[in-house]
Amino acid sequence: MKKGNLPLPRHQWRKHWFPCAAHKGFIKTHFDQPVKAKKRRMIRKTKAIRMFPKPVRKLRPLVNCPTQRHNMKVRQGKGFSRMELRKVHLHPNYAVSIGIAVDKRRKNRCQEHLDRNVARLKKYLKHLVLFPSNPYKPNKKTEKFAPAKIRARVISQNRRQKGPIRYQPEPVFEEPRKMTEQEKHRHIFYFLRKVQRDQKLIHIRHKRHKKREEKAAKEKESK
Repeated sequence: MKKGNLPLPRHQWRKHWFPCAAHKGFIKTHFDQPVKAKKRRMIRKTKAIRMFPKPVRKLRPLVNCPTQRHNMKVRQGKGFSRMELRKVHLHPNYAVSIGIAVDKRRKNRCQEHLDRNVARLKKYLKHLVLFPSNPYKPNKKTEKFAPAKIRARVISQNRRQKGPIRYQPEPVFEEPRKMTEQEKHRHIFYFLRKVQRDQKLIHIRHKRHKKREEKAAKEKESK
């Protein structure tokens, strides 16, 4: 026995292969992994055929990974933000119905990334083909795909993207120039902190300034 308040040793030297009273159970094996993988693949294929021409996967935005270590990598995000959908005049509920993923919590903090996802939406909408849910009662948007013209098979533009997303923005080069006296004596760290702080507090400061003006106007009226 161990001395003191220590955990008891549990030496399990034998595997309990048989479900009898002596062994108290059995070992779970997973020799059917390749067969299950094949079964899942066949289910996905059957679902894609059943849903044709509707895409199996939704269109998702391109976002940068968080933290300074990984922020140069681009991956697919959860969904498009409200601002991105507003730029292409789409309501979030309607966007979901035409195969576009929506993330109501995401916010745009960079103009470059906003333009990138707006261009992605415009490209998707340009190639989008809408079929009527009821082929005998098409609406204005799906009128041209009535039953007489539905025979032609339309290949969906929203195919699965193979491999990693390789997005390389066009580099912006500036012509070399001499540093100004202000730039020579500027402390870059504090300058960037000030810019970030001003950007973050711009709405709060605007409200304060507005309240001061209203207060000053009331004081003048009272006098």
